[in-house]
Amino acid sequence: MTSPRHINDETGLGHPAATDTENEAVSDEAKIGEEVVNTKSTKEGIVTELLDSQAPEMVDRNMPFWQVVRTWPYAVLWSVVLSSPMVLTGYTPSYMAYLNAMPAFTKKFGFEYDNLFIIAASWQAAIAASSMIGMIIGAPLITIAMEKYGRKIPFWGSFIFQIAFVFVQFFGESLGAILAGTLLMNIPLGAYGVLSMSYATEVAPFRLRGVVGGMYCMWVLIGPLIAVGVSNGIVSMTSDTSYRVGFAVQWAWPAILGPLLFIVPESPVWLIRQGRVVEAEASLRKLARKGHDVRPTLFFIEQIDRRDRELDEGTGFMECFRGTNLRRTVIASIVYAAMNVTGVTMVLNSAYFLQVAGVDAKTAFNLSLGIQGVIVAGSLLSLGLLAKYDRRNIYLWSQVASTIMSFIIGFLQITPNYYERTDILWAQAGIMVVWGLNFGATLAPISTTIMSEVSCLRLRPKTIAVAGIAQFIIIVVSFITYPYLINPDQGHLQGYIGFIMGGCCLLFTTWIFFCCPETNRPVHELDLLFERKVSARNFAKYDLLDTHNP
Repeated sequence: MTSPRHINDETGLGHPAATDTENEAVSDEAKIGEEVVNTKSTKEGIVTELLDSQAPEMVDRNMPFWQVVRTWPYAVLWSVVLSSPMVLTGYTPSYMAYLNAMPAFTKKFGFEYDNLFIIAASWQAAIAASSMIGMIIGAPLITIAMEKYGRKIPFWGSFIFQIAFVFVQFFGESLGAILAGTLLMNIPLGAYGVLSMSYATEVAPFRLRGVVGGMYCMWVLIGPLIAVGVSNGIVSMTSDTSYRVGFAVQWAWPAILGPLLFIVPESPVWLIRQGRVVEAEASLRKLARKGHDVRPTLFFIEQIDRRDRELDEGTGFMECFRGTNLRRTVIASIVYAAMNVTGVTMVLNSAYFLQVAGVDAKTAFNLSLGIQGVIVAGSLLSLGLLAKYDRRNIYLWSQVASTIMSFIIGFLQITPNYYERTDILWAQAGIMVVWGLNFGATLAPISTTIMSEVSCLRLRPKTIAVAGIAQFIIIVVSFITYPYLINPDQGHLQGYIGFIMGGCCLLFTTWIFFCCPETNRPVHELDLLFERKVSARNFAKYDLLDTHNP
């Protein structure tokens, strides 16, 4: 019989023992099911039993990265593929923002102000807000479908609705029609956020958990890069066809990924929860390399499911706000939402920022394309960081850097004769480039990873949805207020926005220091750390087996 495997407590994904010594270290795995069944009446008692049993994740932490990938190649593949719809959650809002700087669009739907055609701030704000409102609707709705139909069918449904709603945008002949199309189009995009992260974390091994979060974020960051690339290619066109091209691009993802869903394995975690054990085993075999014994993995998932059932706690949205789950939900929501008030709105609208300062449209879009490219390059760097290092310290110091850069942009605006000195404008643009690298490499991916790791396993889809709603609300507020702050017929603050962003960054940095925990620990350890109300600053070094700890 095949020897036991190292198994991830979140997904049950296991890894082959590499040596005889290691076989001895994991010899207790066959007993895990019995130990989990004999649970105590409290959650801490149950999690403590997992610690006492030396759950395999505690051995698995030091397993070589590529050995994990070779053991579960298709789990990695499908995590990446089904995270790719997140490109649209970055693309669509960004493209709608770039339309405000596109001559063909502004000339048709805007008005002339000081020799420049602009879209009224009220319409800019409304269309930007409609994107986020659609996502706010889609995120909680999809969790209902996920509980009943799994992951694949809700994906298909979201693709079908997206295809239909893009038609409303494409053929819209008024700002009202485009607003309606944008609102409807973003409902399935809100669903993708929950579907993609839930599926990826359910099939990815523990060793790859941070990389999965970074990949999810990388897809989001690729979206604005594609948006500015498309915009840059059509900005010189004068016909209505120009801006419609950007709407049509959104059809690509359902067309490509829809057929692929026929061969994607269903989430084994969801199948076990439905009592479909045979199908769950078949799904695991499709995720692992050929010949890998998935039976210990399957057994462990069953015991984790049984443990959750014996806790007799619900899985509704209200559970996210009860007991220790409240603290976890607050952390997930703040880290995921706050990054959108620390400079990203200004950077995503960099083309418009530069145009208002006097830079021609083509040059502004080229620079914006460069900034988005740097952000995506940073997201690639983040994959290595998340695979090797913990989250909290990198997160804290990167936020300090973001605070400093935001204030520098504001102080540069104070320079006398700002509009006559292009060197100051380009200095601000240069800081945006550096800010983009910091955002792509650390702030965005680590925020996403912490958000996905901090919740308990049974409430993960719901917590992701709640955090997504919090993020979308903040984005709505940011996108509504930004046009009024920067439009030449409104606040016309230009670089003074840096002071606002810097103030938000400073508040968020303080919160990270006191309240944001290290989440690079197995889920059963996180459960116990939250049950014991351990300070966020002590999560990384807290020894759960030390009886002297409180």
